[in-house]
Amino acid sequence: MDTGRAARRTKQTVLGLAITVLTLSISTSQPAIATGDQPSETHPTATRTQLQETQRQLNALAPYVTRGPDNQQKLELPNDGTTQPVATLAHEIINYQNEVARKSSEPRRKPLLANYPALSAFLQSATDIATHNADTTLDLAALCGDFANPYPADNPERTKLGPYQDRDKELHAQGYHNTKGYACGKPGQEVCRTDFTRSRAAGPCPAPSMRDQASHSPSQPEYIWLQEGEPNPETADYEWPTWNWGTYVTWWHNTY
Repeated sequence: MDTGRAARRTKQTVLGLAITVLTLSISTSQPAIATGDQPSETHPTATRTQLQETQRQLNALAPYVTRGPDNQQKLELPNDGTTQPVATLAHEIINYQNEVARKSSEPRRKPLLANYPALSAFLQSATDIATHNADTTLDLAALCGDFANPYPADNPERTKLGPYQDRDKELHAQGYHNTKGYACGKPGQEVCRTDFTRSRAAGPCPAPSMRDQASHSPSQPEYIWLQEGEPNPETADYEWPTWNWGTYVTWWHNTY
């Protein structure tokens, strides 16, 4: 998790739910944890069963998603019973991920989730379920994790290491590299000076989809903080395990 992420996460009520999963009705309203830029309104929260069904339908679309030059994706929906709400959600995920890819070289220019209402509402529901009704049992079919089965289902424990005379030299010797700039809010051609990545496998998920993260201790210049086994945010630099992995990784880092 990038430093400062926890400070950006605040509790607030969120926009009206734009997704009705299948024909199940939702009648209770409660606040969720915000993931970014949503307006302050209430929405009915989805159930875990509804989230799992939406995730199942999203997974089934994998054969119909292609990825072309510059990491731009295209979705051609089949006529196989995919519900209209899930179809809308899938198109918004594709459009959001394509916008992220196009803006990866721009300084601090991130797509606004408010421009993607179905995706925004879906992520809010996933966040609410993940943070209030956590199920730490991973569905192995998810491999690296998904919205209904986040992996890991918590923020990895942080370990402080040191002292080191030269922190960067020590981290590079251990196989870490400076995290790419686009993964920490900098222009794509830059690197993060205090955040480091070492790709790895984690559980059933192969490298480099997961990473160990190291970061400078801001208060102790000879020490580093280490978190082991989280989704790798350098998503422009490796093959994704799922077609919606880019959105999932962003959501995971905003949630945990």
